[in-house]
Amino acid sequence: MARKKHDRAGKDVCATGILEYKDHATIFLAKNGRMRKRDLIICKQLQTWLRITATLGERRSIEKDIMWQTLVEWSKLRLNLYRSELSKLFRGAQFKWPASDQIINIQQKLQAVQDFSVLETEASIKAWAEVVNTCYELRYERCLLSYLEDYCRQLEVPAKAKHIFKYVAFMGRLRAA
Repeated sequence: MARKKHDRAGKDVCATGILEYKDHATIFLAKNGRMRKRDLIICKQLQTWLRITATLGERRSIEKDIMWQTLVEWSKLRLNLYRSELSKLFRGAQFKWPASDQIINIQQKLQAVQDFSVLETEASIKAWAEVVNTCYELRYERCLLSYLEDYCRQLEVPAKAKHIFKYVAFMGRLRAA
């Protein structure tokens, strides 16, 4: 619900909380301004999805989960903000992730994020879902920040490492939620 686009006035600031009972949970949502109709629709869809998931006792595979695609579509404004920031960071230096047997997985994922962030065309929901999944996996790589710091230092752009790390983590945050 929070800041789906860059809003310096704070109209889309949001806070949530959960109160868990033995047989159900209540989620509280507070938002500056007002809830838009689109926000209320996604809340209703989330409520239905959570009930179904709780009833089944397991979640469907994320690739087949319609709610996941709905969340990606609904979050595109925010994701585009992160994408544009990553694009600025990647365009400033010649990032070519060097191959190394120890961390080839990280390099392939960073290359995929970089390729996606500098695309000039509008991406499909499937492409967005894939890059969010990739960023989700990257945010849990223990050595990602140190790898970025070392590599950016070699390119003589050390300040970019923490910013790249931050925006990759932000893009993956949707999957973590």
